[in-house]
Amino acid sequence: MKINKVLTLPPVLEEDAIYFVKNGSKADLYIVSNEGDAVPVRDVGFEDIVTDGSITADKLDTFSVEEGKIKNLNVTSNKLANTLDLSSKTVTLPDDSVTENKILDSNVTFPKLGDVINDNTMATAGAANVATSSSIKAYVDSNRPANIVQGFKTDLFTHLNPQNAWYDIPDLSVQITPKFSNSKILISSSVSSSTNNSAYGCVFRYVRDNTPIALGDQRGNRTSCTFAGGYSGGRALQTSGMDYLDNSSLTAGVAVTYKIQVTCETSVDIYINRTYTNGDSNDALSGVSTLTVTEVYQ
Repeated sequence: MKINKVLTLPPVLEEDAIYFVKNGSKADLYIVSNEGDAVPVRDVGFEDIVTDGSITADKLDTFSVEEGKIKNLNVTSNKLANTLDLSSKTVTLPDDSVTENKILDSNVTFPKLGDVINDNTMATAGAANVATSSSIKAYVDSNRPANIVQGFKTDLFTHLNPQNAWYDIPDLSVQITPKFSNSKILISSSVSSSTNNSAYGCVFRYVRDNTPIALGDQRGNRTSCTFAGGYSGGRALQTSGMDYLDNSSLTAGVAVTYKIQVTCETSVDIYINRTYTNGDSNDALSGVSTLTVTEVYQ
């Protein structure tokens, strides 16, 4: 059935139709009978034509409500629902419609940005989290390896008639506590030494928790060592050392001790930080020796 809104009834009426004929502030309702006559029903007000809830999406044709059919000021906030459920919709905003000036500082808060990390562990870090600048700095600081220990020896060490035995060098023993279990330890040394025999130099090796490390191959009766000194004359010091990256397994928080041991052939005397000729004159040298260990984070 077709509905028509007119000012007056037309001379020829459409079959199976309804006519609303304007009559002042109201309208006269006519139904066209089977005989083609306009049969009046009753007078109705325009406000009665459309009642609350009478117009639904199912009763409207596609594109029946167009922008050109809606007059300015006819759509107000009072005529819209208080809450629009757009959860199943896609809302497209024009480019540059959201600007810094349109967002109040008080409207952007940490709760609206997701979980906030404010500690030095970052244990709950994830794609939906944000972290404060202070917590990021604390985390970086706590994980910065920067773990270096040095043994520094300035006084003298002498061992006469060593007989090929290994001896600890006082002060060239250090203890380091690794921060990470997957770290490696870089060992660096510089030892000033001499002997009383031009045919022999001091022999050195690294020791980790009483286990010799960084040794040359064992070939027959030859002495395996880490590095060796030499003899440069009775009034000369021989400075020697080596860098070695120890990749032995570590446990975070468990201390490890590194040290340098020295030996020499049978009755050849060992001198650390002094020359063989050690008279009180400016041609007798007094040196220093160091052992440095550094945690290298992987």
